[in-house]
Amino acid sequence: MENTECTLCAATEEIRKLSIQHINQYNSDIVQDNADLLELERRYNSLHIPHVTRRIIDDYIACILSRQERMESLIYYAGTVSF
Repeated sequence: MENTECTLCAATEEIRKLSIQHINQYNSDIVQDNADLLELERRYNSLHIPHVTRRIIDDYIACILSRQERMESLIYYAGTVSF
């Protein structure tokens, strides 16, 4: 039973990754958001701010992204469960 569950989890994860890839490439809002993120990252990297300040900002952004990724996974998996 455990091996079957692992196989199902791996298959579900692969579908999730492919869905994210497809959305990133073909959803016009997401494509624009991705372009905006690249521009903002370029501008952020060109700022002349102290290393300590940059680390705080980087940690804050990483925390937001980590939470978002966990939420996306949980929401996706919740949507794949049939009741």
